[in-house]
Amino acid sequence: MRHQKNPGLILSELTLELVPRQPAVYAILSDGESGSSNKRCRYVGFTENLRDSVLQHFQPGEPIVPLRYFMLSSKLKYLLYELLPTSDKSILYKKTEEWMEEFNMVSSSQEKEDAAQLHFA
Repeated sequence: MRHQKNPGLILSELTLELVPRQPAVYAILSDGESGSSNKRCRYVGFTENLRDSVLQHFQPGEPIVPLRYFMLSSKLKYLLYELLPTSDKSILYKKTEEWMEEFNMVSSSQEKEDAAQLHFA
């Protein structure tokens, strides 16, 4: 993996100020099954402003219902991200597809477009 890992960064309102305000592809993960050290990927997305997008996921209005319940739960949340030198949507979109493949996430083109609209609005 070439993305910047932050194994000590557990997402919370207190750690959000550590998240950069730059274009990035990112994943939100949770602990895996009981007894497993593997993490479970809950979301992969891209954004022009990583901190603002992550903050939006913590809001009660998060449009992806399973993600909303997870983000508002007491479960630990982890953030992996790769900062990108550009906010060019085609580059971010391509990188997101690579990450989705890496994390075995399945998403329709429409879902990706909806996510893009959410984070670029």
